[in-house]
Amino acid sequence: MREERGISQLTLSQGAGFNDAFVGLVERPARREKYNLNHLNSIAKFLKCSIKDFLPDIPL
Repeated sequence: MREERGISQLTLSQGAGFNDAFVGLVERPARREKYNLNHLNSIAKFLKCSIKDFLPDIPL
């Protein structure tokens, strides 16, 4: 969704109230940092969408 909207990692990090490098760290597959529900809620507020938009309809 971030890429579809043309939003940089830095812009999302700052807009959601995270450390400047946080989104970049989470998006690296080799890193252990991942989003939790609080992170997703902050991102949803920034992107003006629902937190449900980040979750699958059917459990994985």
